[in-house]
Amino acid sequence: MSLLGQSVQRFDVFFLILVVFLIIGLLIAAVGLIRRKLLGSGQDATNDPMAGFSLSSLRQLVKEGKMTPQEFEATKAQIVANAQRASERKKPVDGPAPDTKIHPDDTI
Repeated sequence: MSLLGQSVQRFDVFFLILVVFLIIGLLIAAVGLIRRKLLGSGQDATNDPMAGFSLSSLRQLVKEGKMTPQEFEATKAQIVANAQRASERKKPVDGPAPDTKIHPDDTI
């Protein structure tokens, strides 16, 4: 009888460990999804309807007749404006770079 009792206890412990690992895995997945939602930038490719389009791909659409030349020019102007706005946001600070050289007399 004691042999049967030991196998049942081992099964219960194994099942309990399996359930704990499953819960931990689900919690890790949930935290990852929440972080992605909360920390996702507002400027990512999913929010930008023009993401993934280059001028050469748009020219190809015009050649294939899927886009008119007027639509191409309007889209090109929009791409250029977006690029200018992005470059203005990332504009470096004016003036010379600070002196970051380490001198032998400096204390650490």
